[in-house]
Amino acid sequence: PVAMSADLIWMLTKRHNAFLISKRDNCNKRSGLVLTSEPCNITSVHSFKYSGLANETAFGIDAVRETADAADANEDPSSKPVSVCFTRKAKSQVKPCKGVSKQSWKKGARALAKSAQAQVGKARPDLAKAAMAKATHIAKAIRVAKRG
Repeated sequence: PVAMSADLIWMLTKRHNAFLISKRDNCNKRSGLVLTSEPCNITSVHSFKYSGLANETAFGIDAVRETADAADANEDPSSKPVSVCFTRKAKSQVKPCKGVSKQSWKKGARALAKSAQAQVGKARPDLAKAAMAKATHIAKAIRVAKRG
Protein backbone atom coordinates (compact mmCIF):
# COMPACT_ATOMS: atom_id res chain seq x y z
CA PRO A 1 0.00 0.00 0.00
CA VAL A 2 1.22 3.42 -0.98
CA ALA A 3 0.40 6.45 1.12
CA MET A 4 -1.30 9.35 -0.67
CA SER A 5 -0.30 12.95 -0.21
CA ALA A 6 -2.18 15.05 2.31
CA ASP A 7 -3.49 17.36 -0.43
CA LEU A 8 -4.99 14.47 -2.38
CA ILE A 9 -6.68 13.05 0.73
CA TRP A 10 -8.15 16.47 1.50
CA MET A 11 -9.44 16.88 -2.08
CA LEU A 12 -11.19 13.49 -1.84
CA THR A 13 -12.69 13.94 1.64
CA LYS A 14 -13.44 17.65 1.97
CA ARG A 15 -16.97 17.50 0.56
CA HIS A 16 -18.07 13.99 1.48
CA ASN A 17 -17.10 12.14 4.67
CA ALA A 18 -18.92 10.68 7.63
CA PHE A 19 -17.74 13.36 10.08
CA LEU A 20 -19.23 16.47 8.41
CA ILE A 21 -21.80 18.58 10.25
CA SER A 22 -23.41 21.35 8.19
CA LYS A 23 -25.41 24.01 9.97
CA ARG A 24 -28.45 25.46 8.22
CA ASP A 25 -30.32 28.69 8.88
CA ASN A 26 -34.11 29.22 9.03
CA CYS A 27 -34.60 29.24 5.26
CA ASN A 28 -33.00 25.77 4.94
CA LYS A 29 -29.96 27.23 3.20
CA ARG A 30 -26.36 26.74 4.22
CA SER A 31 -25.18 29.43 6.59
CA GLY A 32 -21.53 28.78 5.76
CA LEU A 33 -20.65 27.10 9.06
CA VAL A 34 -19.33 23.60 8.43
CA LEU A 35 -18.04 21.64 11.41
CA THR A 36 -16.60 18.16 11.78
CA SER A 37 -16.65 15.49 14.46
CA GLU A 38 -13.28 13.90 13.65
CA PRO A 39 -11.54 12.43 16.71
CA CYS A 40 -8.19 14.07 15.85
CA ASN A 41 -9.51 17.57 15.12
CA ILE A 42 -8.78 20.05 17.91
CA THR A 43 -11.14 22.88 16.93
CA SER A 44 -13.93 20.93 15.15
CA VAL A 45 -13.60 23.36 12.23
CA HIS A 46 -13.73 21.69 8.81
CA SER A 47 -10.52 22.94 7.18
CA PHE A 48 -7.29 21.44 5.90
CA LYS A 49 -5.24 22.94 8.72
CA TYR A 50 -7.19 21.22 11.51
CA SER A 51 -8.21 18.04 9.65
CA GLY A 52 -7.42 14.78 11.38
CA LEU A 53 -8.03 12.78 8.21
CA ALA A 54 -5.82 14.63 5.74
CA ASN A 55 -2.81 15.72 7.78
CA GLU A 56 0.02 13.31 8.45
CA THR A 57 0.20 14.15 12.15
CA ALA A 58 -3.03 15.06 13.90
CA PHE A 59 -4.04 15.74 17.49
CA GLY A 60 -7.34 15.81 19.35
CA ILE A 61 -8.30 16.42 22.96
CA ASP A 62 -11.55 15.22 24.50
CA ALA A 63 -13.10 14.56 27.92
CA VAL A 64 -14.20 11.02 28.79
CA ARG A 65 -15.30 9.30 31.98
CA GLU A 66 -12.78 7.03 33.67
CA THR A 67 -14.17 3.63 34.67
CA ALA A 68 -12.81 0.17 35.32
CA ASP A 69 -14.88 -1.28 32.49
CA ALA A 70 -15.90 0.51 29.29
CA ALA A 71 -19.42 -0.97 29.51
CA ASP A 72 -20.03 0.76 32.85
CA ALA A 73 -19.17 4.23 31.50
CA ASN A 74 -22.81 5.22 30.96
CA GLU A 75 -24.14 3.72 34.19
CA ASP A 76 -21.66 4.91 36.81
CA PRO A 77 -22.23 8.60 37.67
CA SER A 78 -19.44 8.58 40.27
CA SER A 79 -16.69 7.98 37.72
CA LYS A 80 -14.40 10.96 37.29
CA PRO A 81 -14.00 12.64 33.91
CA VAL A 82 -10.45 12.89 32.59
CA SER A 83 -8.95 14.44 29.49
CA VAL A 84 -7.69 12.19 26.73
CA CYS A 85 -5.28 13.21 23.99
CA PHE A 86 -5.63 11.42 20.65
CA THR A 87 -2.53 11.39 18.47
CA ARG A 88 -2.20 10.09 14.93
CA LYS A 89 1.33 9.69 13.64
CA ALA A 90 2.69 9.99 10.11
CA LYS A 91 4.02 6.42 10.02
CA SER A 92 0.54 4.93 10.23
CA GLN A 93 -1.17 6.85 7.46
CA VAL A 94 -1.91 3.64 5.54
CA LYS A 95 -3.60 1.99 8.57
CA PRO A 96 -5.50 4.80 10.30
CA CYS A 97 -7.15 2.64 12.98
CA LYS A 98 -3.84 1.38 14.34
CA GLY A 99 -2.19 4.78 14.19
CA VAL A 100 -4.26 6.53 16.85
CA SER A 101 -2.81 6.45 20.33
CA LYS A 102 -4.62 7.62 23.47
CA GLN A 103 -3.04 9.26 26.47
CA SER A 104 -4.99 10.05 29.65
CA TRP A 105 -4.30 13.22 31.61
CA LYS A 106 -5.43 13.71 35.21
CA LYS A 107 -4.20 17.21 35.86
CA GLY A 108 -5.47 20.65 36.72
CA ALA A 109 -6.30 23.29 34.13
CA ARG A 110 -2.87 24.94 33.95
CA ALA A 111 -0.87 21.72 33.96
CA LEU A 112 -3.20 20.20 31.38
CA ALA A 113 -2.85 23.21 29.08
CA LYS A 114 0.91 23.23 29.44
CA SER A 115 1.27 19.51 28.67
CA ALA A 116 -1.10 19.79 25.70
CA GLN A 117 0.85 22.71 24.29
CA ALA A 118 4.15 20.85 24.79
CA GLN A 119 2.97 17.65 23.10
CA VAL A 120 1.30 19.33 20.14
CA GLY A 121 4.00 21.99 19.78
CA LYS A 122 6.69 19.42 18.96
CA ALA A 123 5.08 18.10 15.79
CA ARG A 124 2.59 20.85 14.84
CA PRO A 125 3.55 24.26 16.28
CA ASP A 126 0.70 25.90 14.34
CA LEU A 127 -1.83 24.00 16.50
CA ALA A 128 -0.19 24.67 19.89
CA LYS A 129 -2.38 27.67 20.76
CA ALA A 130 -5.57 25.84 19.77
CA ALA A 131 -4.54 22.79 21.81
CA MET A 132 -3.91 24.94 24.87
CA ALA A 133 -7.31 26.64 24.51
CA LYS A 134 -9.16 23.33 24.07
CA ALA A 135 -7.38 21.75 27.06
CA THR A 136 -8.23 24.74 29.26
CA HIS A 137 -11.86 24.64 28.13
CA ILE A 138 -12.17 20.91 28.86
CA ALA A 139 -10.47 21.24 32.26
CA LYS A 140 -12.94 23.95 33.27
CA ALA A 141 -15.87 21.91 31.98
CA ILE A 142 -15.01 18.77 33.97
CA ARG A 143 -14.20 20.61 37.19
CA VAL A 144 -16.59 19.65 39.96
CA ALA A 145 -18.24 22.59 41.71
CA LYS A 146 -17.91 22.83 45.48
CA ARG A 147 -21.09 22.50 47.50
CA GLY A 148 -21.46 25.08 50.15
